[in-house]
Amino acid sequence: MKKELIKLLDKLPAESGILGSRNYFKSVILIPFVKIENLYHILFEKRANGIRQDGEISCPGGGFDAVHDKNYQETAIRETCEELGVPEKYSRPWGNKLYSVYVYRVKDEIIWGITGQILFELMQV
Repeated sequence: MKKELIKLLDKLPAESGILGSRNYFKSVILIPFVKIENLYHILFEKRANGIRQDGEISCPGGGFDAVHDKNYQETAIRETCEELGVPEKYSRPWGNKLYSVYVYRVKDEIIWGITGQILFELMQV
């Protein structure tokens, strides 16, 4: 199933073209797949109480930080590790394709999505 999914994703362009996007605030989410009993599932998180996105169900992610991140993949992995408490070595992006998930024109914000896998089966829990 993973090979078929990656084959399908490879047909999409490397980055969506959005006019004026260099002027937008950029956030990145990881669309994390988790393998359970040989089937892939998408993992969502419930945001903590007391933050701006209080109680939202979402994929892990956050703002691109040019000081810490060389690219959007690093943002997605860094934010996933921070939010889920997963060590970086267990978070793997699948390729380097970006998918425009959401463009919020009122706040000039773009949320990019990157697919990947969290290797929970290798973690000592």
